[in-house]
Amino acid sequence: MVDKYGGDSNQALPPIPPNNLQSACSYPALSAFHQSDGNVITECNQICDAGMCCMDGTCGEGTTATEIAISDRCAAYEPCRHLLELPTPPDDMETLCKDKESSQCLDVCSIASCCWKSNDDGCFASFEQRCLSYAPYCSPNMSVTGDFPAPPSPPPPDLCVSGPPSACRNACKSGPSCCFTPSIEVNCFSQNEETCGMWAKCAPFYQKDVELA
Repeated sequence: MVDKYGGDSNQALPPIPPNNLQSACSYPALSAFHQSDGNVITECNQICDAGMCCMDGTCGEGTTATEIAISDRCAAYEPCRHLLELPTPPDDMETLCKDKESSQCLDVCSIASCCWKSNDDGCFASFEQRCLSYAPYCSPNMSVTGDFPAPPSPPPPDLCVSGPPSACRNACKSGPSCCFTPSIEVNCFSQNEETCGMWAKCAPFYQKDVELA
């Protein structure tokens, strides 16, 4: 039986959301609303109210709804998660991501994956400080892809402070080469002066006559 919202009242499934949910809940759209009035009820809020059970995992409780039916319906409400705050990194982030390829690090970094996306799913502008907190552990190597939707990651605090030149060179290998490349097409210094400045000690290693390998 279809309820008044277009959902299934017997199985407690939310209604199929309107086609504009993706655009209404994009980070740019939400940022525009919040900048004009921090207390505004956005179109995204209005649409997502009907699918809140998808956010808290209560859809279908006490009903005959199957997990597949719930999963399929709630997948359509995925853009509603943009209404949630990006959590701060765990205190033991450095330990969790000692090996950045470990499952525990990847699991934590998946929470902040929106920070590195360049389309309407990108949340860097909405959560800049928190994204920067995740960046040293989770930011993809933007210099490999040539795509810089978010500023390069800040360097470790002890960059080139002590140790032999080889240690400094090795640390700089993970730095953003776009900051110092002479190629105007890919140089990103002007868009990221503060962060690139933090990597300034690495600049000599990016000169044409210096081998980083």
